[in-house]
Amino acid sequence: MSLVRQLIQIALVEAWRGRTLAGEFVYDSKIDPLAGFLAGQPAPILIASVEEAEQAEDGQATRGVMGRPASLTIMVQTGVATGREIRDENGVIVLGAIGESDASYEAMLNLLDFQWRCALHDPDNSWAVLFRSLVTSIGTIKDVRATDPETGSKHAARFTQFKAEVLPDPMPGDTLPDAIEAGLTALEADGDPGFALIAASWRLMLEGSPDRPDWRILQSGLFTTDAGMAALGQIPAAIDTPADVELSMPGAKPVVISHDP
Repeated sequence: MSLVRQLIQIALVEAWRGRTLAGEFVYDSKIDPLAGFLAGQPAPILIASVEEAEQAEDGQATRGVMGRPASLTIMVQTGVATGREIRDENGVIVLGAIGESDASYEAMLNLLDFQWRCALHDPDNSWAVLFRSLVTSIGTIKDVRATDPETGSKHAARFTQFKAEVLPDPMPGDTLPDAIEAGLTALEADGDPGFALIAASWRLMLEGSPDRPDWRILQSGLFTTDAGMAALGQIPAAIDTPADVELSMPGAKPVVISHDP
């Protein structure tokens, strides 16, 4: 479960960038200690990561390790270190630089939580559209406040976790599903050299072997051996040098059938 997970993580970050109170402070799988990170952070933050992936036994290609639909556990971390002015359309400050009270931090976290969810539902946000095209359903959503495990003190941050059923990764040589092709195309068109390198690497790995016969491709997908393919009647018969065959029928002249290339 690699390519879809990669596209999911990038789509989340890009769907949120510049569309919430966090502005450009949106990160992919940042692993710095939260307390230290917030101390030097000038604005609210959003962090996206995929924490777990599970592929059920009854999925496609059950015996194999590729080609199955998966369930991802996605984590969204929101945090507030300092205030930020929010103005209405007339320039009036609705929520100014927030104070050091729990209530004001909570208000900012709630606004940020609402904004990232709205961004993923936005029909005009191309990265959000990509995310939705890779996800077939969203399961249980749970969020908890971040606390310091040593002191028990609460941070102005929340962890939101949800399950997402997603498309299976393609096998090498497969025709790419529309959503995955759109994801790779979006990376190539973004202009970020890092994204372009990621897309090029995946396209190279997904090419497959052009001279591999169809039955070998099927064998790979079924995750089976030559013996297994033979049992399914899928291995072509060995072709030796053809021999002439004489067909004899009572009352008729013998007919010789020769190999004619």
